[in-house]
Amino acid sequence: MKKILILTLCFLMCFITLTPTAFAKCSHKNTKWETLQEATCTKAGKRVKLCTKCGKSLKTERIKKKNHTLKRYIKKATCTSNGLNWERCSRCKYTRVLNKIPAKGHAFGVTHYGASCTAPEMTIKTCERCGKKETTTKGKPIGHKWGKWQLVSVNASGVRNYRTCVRCGLKQYKNSRYKF
Repeated sequence: MKKILILTLCFLMCFITLTPTAFAKCSHKNTKWETLQEATCTKAGKRVKLCTKCGKSLKTERIKKKNHTLKRYIKKATCTSNGLNWERCSRCKYTRVLNKIPAKGHAFGVTHYGASCTAPEMTIKTCERCGKKETTTKGKPIGHKWGKWQLVSVNASGVRNYRTCVRCGLKQYKNSRYKF
């Protein structure tokens, strides 16, 4: 009797779990795409079409790799450093140099000063683009060329005289301690 009861229970359990829906085929009408690997600028991606009802994989597809999104940049050349013209991808930071721009070199304007009483002959070169200055000197100052002493004043403390440089107009004073 025990054996019959066990067999009956097993049969009922199998009959209850095996309903007609378990034997029916899925129509795979409800599907969705799942991305397995994203496409990048340099590699293709992969996606799969899945049935949302049974979870079966229906189709696998390759996703085309994306093209670089390039933006152009320019670093201008200066007098002493080279410039550069390049492109960079905003997604993957790929960089491609288009061309190098050679340094321009200095564009000097020259100013010449002759020797004076206190300064030697001088040439100053100034770059018109960057403002760099190069100064060269030649020789020595020519010194003052003094005229004759002239009287300024006479008083109880002494005599005051001056002389003038005929080149630059500088006046030089001196006091004498003559007592009257």
